[in-house]
Amino acid sequence: MSELKYPVGTHIHLPLFTSFKKCNTYSSLPSVWRLIYHFHWHCSKYLVITKPEAVAKVHRDFLAAGADVIESDSFGSSPLVLAEYDLADRAYELSRKAAELARSCADEFTTPEKPRFVAGSIGPGTKLPTLGHITYDELKASFTVQAEGLYDGGADLFIVETCQDVLQIKAALSAFVTRQ
Repeated sequence: MSELKYPVGTHIHLPLFTSFKKCNTYSSLPSVWRLIYHFHWHCSKYLVITKPEAVAKVHRDFLAAGADVIESDSFGSSPLVLAEYDLADRAYELSRKAAELARSCADEFTTPEKPRFVAGSIGPGTKLPTLGHITYDELKASFTVQAEGLYDGGADLFIVETCQDVLQIKAALSAFVTRQ
């Protein structure tokens, strides 16, 4: 993963989930998908499968507004978090798909003068190693699956977000170098 690019002095789009809420994504889903979405309530990561055009619209809107970096829809796409929705076995797929979708949108707006980048979003998960909810090795393994999917999907960089436990940060950063 040593060939990841790290842009400096760029405009970054981060609030992806709140953007979905503004799109009224749930009500625009066909009824069969509403049942699936309802089962996976609050699992916006699943939208890259059920409603990729909604995710792409959010990306394109931010790129059109001038964002240089967009964030993949993968904040909680680690097996650890997805297990709460019976989707742990799809963590790599959802992470990869989220990065591919963001990459595709970024490429649509990229010019030689103004390249656009994809930040692979990695949230902290729902368990804290310092409180004994999970072991460090289990957390690192979960982040590794997520990071590999994001990397394989075309993320230029990783963004580790909203961690409240130093071991979460260490596990995420360690996951990035696992493949080397």
